[in-house]
Amino acid sequence: MISNEARKYLEILAEAPQGPAGHSAREGAIRALEGILDAAGFERDSLLRSMERASTELEGRVQELSLLRRLSEVLAETLDTERLGLEILHVLEEEQEVSDSALWVADSEELHWRCGVGRGVAHGTRAGSVCQTARMGEGLVGLTATRREALVVHDALVESRCRNAEEFLRMGSFCLFPLLCSGRLVGVLWLGSTDRFAFPSQRLRILTLAANQIAQGLAGSDLFARLSRYSESLSEVVEARCLELEEKHEEIRRTRGAWQALLGRLQIGGVQSELEPMPKPERLHQVVQNLRAIAAAKGGAHEATIASALALIESFMADYDVYLDDASRTGWPVLVAEDRKEAA
Repeated sequence: MISNEARKYLEILAEAPQGPAGHSAREGAIRALEGILDAAGFERDSLLRSMERASTELEGRVQELSLLRRLSEVLAETLDTERLGLEILHVLEEEQEVSDSALWVADSEELHWRCGVGRGVAHGTRAGSVCQTARMGEGLVGLTATRREALVVHDALVESRCRNAEEFLRMGSFCLFPLLCSGRLVGVLWLGSTDRFAFPSQRLRILTLAANQIAQGLAGSDLFARLSRYSESLSEVVEARCLELEEKHEEIRRTRGAWQALLGRLQIGGVQSELEPMPKPERLHQVVQNLRAIAAAKGGAHEATIASALALIESFMADYDVYLDDASRTGWPVLVAEDRKEAA
C-alpha cells in the first residue's frame, strides 16, 4: 500500500514539465521517494529481525513444553527408581540431542552414579567413562553439589579448572546441574558434548527448567520407594503378629477343651455329678475359727490331735485362696462337685 506522501511525490513526477523548468521538481521528488524507500527497507529489515526473534523464541518455547511434557509422562508412569534415571536421560537425548549424560544420587557425604548415556556410562569401555563415586566438595561434580550452583563450561580444553578433572570433563563442553528439592540435595546431573559451545543461553534455560523438574520427580520417586519398603515391613510385622495371636488363641482353645473334658470325666462316688460354683471361702475361715476355739477349750490329750487338724485346715485354706486367685486371672470356671442332697 502506497502512503499519501509517496503518492504526492509520484504525482509531482508525472505532472512536472519536461526540460529545465521541471527538472528541480522532479529531482526533489525522486530524492524524497528514495528516502521513503530507504525507510521502508529499514522498517522491513527490523520487522524481519523481530519475526526471526519471535520465531526463535517460539521454537524454544515449543522445545521447552515438549521436553517438560515428556519428562512429566516419564515421572508419572515410571515407579521403579532404578529405571527412572535412565528413562530421564533418554528423554533428554531425544528432545535436546544430548548424547552424553550421567546422573549421580546424593547419599550422605557421597554421590553415587545411578545411570548414564554415551560417555556418561560408568566403568565403560570408552575413554571418557565417568567416575562411580564422587565425594561432596571434591572434583567438579562434588563442588557442584556443595555449592548448589550450576556449572557451565563452553570449552574444557582452555578451562584451567578442567585440567585435573576426570577425563570426561576435559573435552568439548558440558554443564553440571545440582538437583535440589525443597532445599535438599537429591543428586547431580551432567550433560556433555564433544563440541565446543554446545550449550547456548536459550538451551541452558530449557535444561535448567528440566533439571528442576527432574529433581522433584527423583525426590518423589525416592519417597515413594521408602514408603513402599516401610509398608512392606509393616505388613510383615502385622502378619507375624496375627499369626502369633492365632497360635495363642488356638492354644487357649485347646487348654479350655482339655479342662472341659477333664471336668466332664470327673465322678464322685462312681456317679458323674453336676457341678456348681465353689462355696465362698468364708466357710473355711469359720471352720478354722471353730477349731481354734475347741483347741483353746479342750486342751489335754486331745490338744495335739486338734492342733494337727487345725494346721491341716489352715494349709488347705491357703492353697484354696491361691487357687481362687489364679482362677480369677485366667477366667476359667471354678467348679467342684455339688453337695449330696440329704434324704427326705
